[in-house]
Amino acid sequence: MLKKLSKKITLFSFLCFLLIILCTCKTISNFNDPFNEDMKFFPLETGASVYFFANVQEARSILELLPIRELNNNQAKQMLDKTGFAAGALFPKNNSRQFQLAAWGKYPGNADIAFSVNKSWEKMRSVTGQNYWHSAADRLSIAMNTRQAFIAQSKTIGALGDMQTDPFSAPPGIKIPEGFNDFRFNKNTPAAKAPLSLWIGNPASMIQQLFSGIARFPVQQIFISFFPQNENQYEAMIRLQLENASQARGMSAILNIAGGFSSASADMQITSLFLANQPVQYENNLDIKSAVLNRSDIAKILSMFF
Repeated sequence: MLKKLSKKITLFSFLCFLLIILCTCKTISNFNDPFNEDMKFFPLETGASVYFFANVQEARSILELLPIRELNNNQAKQMLDKTGFAAGALFPKNNSRQFQLAAWGKYPGNADIAFSVNKSWEKMRSVTGQNYWHSAADRLSIAMNTRQAFIAQSKTIGALGDMQTDPFSAPPGIKIPEGFNDFRFNKNTPAAKAPLSLWIGNPASMIQQLFSGIARFPVQQIFISFFPQNENQYEAMIRLQLENASQARGMSAILNIAGGFSSASADMQITSLFLANQPVQYENNLDIKSAVLNRSDIAKILSMFF
């Protein structure tokens, strides 16, 4: 899915446009996390396939593995240098949105001047009452101040052409799934807060796709956190959230059986992520630690979920 998105997402022109003024800003240091464990909502739209939250500087080595070629150009790296934290969403093909991003960092105070002198950008009014800039050519909508940036891209849908997308979400935004903050902040483990955590928008469909043909219980949520380990090595912590403890025990038994029959011929992404270690049950949750992953492994796993 993300490979298809990478052909459509064109941030290059926007990044080139802001490069000069971005270079005048200092890089991030000691930037406070804008989200805490008591947060109930993200400032993002509903209906996404994947929602993620990242400490950008700590997660850079993982973010760079996303198969979006624009992330690897110099302009994108300049922007990442100025960003402390980001919450994002990637939407399915039947949604008019392509992606949405809310970022917190140290950005140029004269961005509006730069937009206003470029005829490719038009000033628009959000349904929230805030102003933003829109480029029909790139299908991008952007709002930026010295501390925050909101970016959204729309899809081109048939003869309708550019479907203008508001970068802001009507308050309060997307509701954070129950248990996600505890998972992200590692409340039940001694590990540090995850630099990159995500939840799957349609977990039942994802489990059906991954474990087709295997008897299973309905999974209500899938949370995943990625942790850098040694150089070029990573681990993932996965939480499957089920309706009750009985279903969690049943799902644990299924995964243990599947792990016992896994082989070199099996899908190595599924094996290394879900079947490398025995699940640990915590009430109605199953926590699974992945195998040690190299850069190639993590890139393939990310492509499964995006």
